[in-house]
Amino acid sequence: MFEVAQYAPLIHTRISEVRGLRELPDSTKDLILPLFVLRPWPRAKTLKVAFERITEAIGGRQFAVDLECEFPKAEPENDAQIEFDELRNPHNSFAAYYKKIDQIEGAIPVLQLTGDLAELPAQLDQMQKIGRGGFARITRKNFQYIEQVAAAVSNLPPDQFSIFVDAGWQRDILQQSAWALSMAQHFFDQSPDRAIVVCGSSFPIDFAKINGSSTFSINERLLFNHVRNNLNANLVYGDWASTRPPSYDDAIRRTVPRVDIAQSTEWPVYRAQKVEKLDQNDEPILAWESYQEVAERLISSHYWGNVPPIWGRYTIECTANDLSNSIKSPMVAAAVRVNLHMHVQAHFNTPELLGHTDDRYVD
Repeated sequence: MFEVAQYAPLIHTRISEVRGLRELPDSTKDLILPLFVLRPWPRAKTLKVAFERITEAIGGRQFAVDLECEFPKAEPENDAQIEFDELRNPHNSFAAYYKKIDQIEGAIPVLQLTGDLAELPAQLDQMQKIGRGGFARITRKNFQYIEQVAAAVSNLPPDQFSIFVDAGWQRDILQQSAWALSMAQHFFDQSPDRAIVVCGSSFPIDFAKINGSSTFSINERLLFNHVRNNLNANLVYGDWASTRPPSYDDAIRRTVPRVDIAQSTEWPVYRAQKVEKLDQNDEPILAWESYQEVAERLISSHYWGNVPPIWGRYTIECTANDLSNSIKSPMVAAAVRVNLHMHVQAHFNTPELLGHTDDRYVD
């Protein structure tokens, strides 16, 4: 499954993340094999919409599909939620899940580790009938089952089944390096040729102390390098595509305009400052900068010359010039960062190709 792919991002099925993927150049998508953590699409009446958004974004390429187990039930319950809960139902070795994956072109199943693990062989039978290979996603919440998973997959050909070691979110993700190494070691000892994705997330949560701009290191690369330096395995880099854990409350939060970009080993972050402006009566007041003003500062920075010529860059330029398709919400700003981040990480080992895309930008 990883003959060509250089990067395996974990993508939660949220609007900004899927948008960021959709707007990538086709040549970049060719280097990516994403694992989607599925949830119902916002405000959609059926689960079908989530799969349509995913398949449209990936453009006929393969992708893995896991289920967001902690996603809460909708109140009141709707049809999309009912369908989603059917997929999460462990009845008959998650038969509903495997049936749905079989119906989605290009979808690769992921072992479900929330039911009776004695039924793992039955899950693998269903997976093999689909015929697209499979994944096991090992997380901090299910790693206690690693022995059962390893035993169940021991006889599967390495080119048909891969392991996704997900260290989860933590700003100091290096604290997870020993854990990630031990998980990868377990499967390497069993099958040295099996592909093992090492991923996690360290994208920060709090930006309140930023005065204008700052940078944050991409610690997922350090996590991956720790495992690679200690294990001569078939390792694939992965991360959460520059995102944080999902939030399940609907509280309305006041947001300050912020535009992030992505470099190979860090995230430059530009956040609105309070500046003097005139109110409706032409009286001076302190007010937050707009997205346009933040984008103008970013474009004038020394980072701008390294931003690749893809959708994320063009959207920031539109914002700075107050054109259509500019950033007007945190959702679009996040999609821009995700778009740039995935492009840069997919070309991490071939930085000379960052600016060579086959796609023409269409406004």
